[in-house]
Amino acid sequence: MTRRTTIWKAHSGHETLAGMTRSFRGKSMSEALLRAKAALGEGLYVVGTHRYTPILSFLNRDGESEWYEVEAVADAAWQEHQSRLKVEPTESALGRDDLKIVHRVVSELENRGDDPLKLWNVPSALLAPYQFLLHSGVSEDYAERIVRHAAACRHARDLQDDASAWQAVLEAVADGIPTIGPAQIDPDSKRVIMVVGPTGAGKTTSLAKLAAHLQLTDSGSVGLVSCDMFRIAAVEQLDTYARIMNMPFAAADTAQTVADAVATMEADIILIDTPGRGPLDADHLGALAELADVISPDETHLVLPLESARRWARLTSEKFAVMRPDRLIVTKTDETDRHGGFIDMVAELKLLISYVSTGQHVPQDFFAADPDRIAALIMG
Repeated sequence: MTRRTTIWKAHSGHETLAGMTRSFRGKSMSEALLRAKAALGEGLYVVGTHRYTPILSFLNRDGESEWYEVEAVADAAWQEHQSRLKVEPTESALGRDDLKIVHRVVSELENRGDDPLKLWNVPSALLAPYQFLLHSGVSEDYAERIVRHAAACRHARDLQDDASAWQAVLEAVADGIPTIGPAQIDPDSKRVIMVVGPTGAGKTTSLAKLAAHLQLTDSGSVGLVSCDMFRIAAVEQLDTYARIMNMPFAAADTAQTVADAVATMEADIILIDTPGRGPLDADHLGALAELADVISPDETHLVLPLESARRWARLTSEKFAVMRPDRLIVTKTDETDRHGGFIDMVAELKLLISYVSTGQHVPQDFFAADPDRIAALIMG
C-alpha cells in the first residue's frame, strides 16, 4: 500500500483531460518532470503533481522512502482541449498561480537539458552508453539501473573519459546477465535434457546445435529423441542430424514411449525435442506437462527468440511453467541489430541463460552462455 499526497492540482474544469493526461514518476519531482518533458516535448502542460509514500517498507522501490508523480498533457492535446471548450489558454483558464507553476516547471526542465544523468548524480560520460542501451532495446528502467550500477562500481574520477565509461557500462551489463554452465555428466547415470518452447522459436535447430556442441566438447555420448510428431519435417530433420553426427535417434509419440526410448538408449546425455506450442494452447501444454512428469528431466530449457515482445515472453514463460523450465536458450539473435532485449528478457523471466544461438549454421552459430560475451553482443 502507498499513501498518495496531492502536492498541486490544476483548477476545476480539467476533468475532460483524463483521456489525454499521462503520468510520469521519478525518485524526485525534478526527475518526474524530466521524464514528462522527454515524452511530451517542450510545450507540456502540468495538470497535477503528487507524492507517494509507501506504508509498508517492503514495497519501497530500490530502498526509496517515497517517489513523485507528475500528470501532464502535450501541447497539441491541450490546444485541442481548449478549442473544444472554446476557451483561450489564458490566465483565466488556468489561473494565475497555475501558470506560474507551469512556467517554472518548463523553465527548470529547459535549464536541465536532456541529460537525465544529472538527476541521478552520475558522471556525464555515461550519457552516451545510456542512450546506446535505450537504442538497443533496453527499457528505461533497466538502462537506468545499469548506469547507476556502473557508477557505483567505479570512482567518479575514473569515469571522466569515454573509454572508461563504456567499459564500466559493459562490465555492469555483464554483471546483470545470469548464466549457467553446460551439463555436468555423471558417469553412473544418464542425463536427460528436454527442450520446450513456442512454435517457431527454433527448438529443433537449437537441440541439434546443442548435440553437436556437447559432442565437440567431449561432454559424453549424446542421443536424440523427438516427440514432435505433429511436424514430420522436424522428426526427419533431427534424424538426419543424428545420422550425420553418428548419434542414436528415436521418435516417440507418447510420454510412455519417450520414457522407454530414454531407458533403452545407450548415451550419457539424452536430448528430447518437444512439439512447439503456443502459450494459449492449454490442451497441448497439458500433454507436455504430463511428459515432463513422466520423464523428470534433469534440465528443461525454454527456447525463446530474442525479439519476443516483453509481454509475449512473460506470457510464454508463465504458460510453460507447468514444465518447470530452469534454463533459457535465446535464439535468432542474428535477426536483429538491437540486442538489448537480453536485459529485459532475463529480468522478466528470471531464468538462467544456458546457450545463445546466433544463426542457422550447426554447430558454429551456438555458444554456451557467457556474461562477458553476451554483454559484448548487447553493446555492439
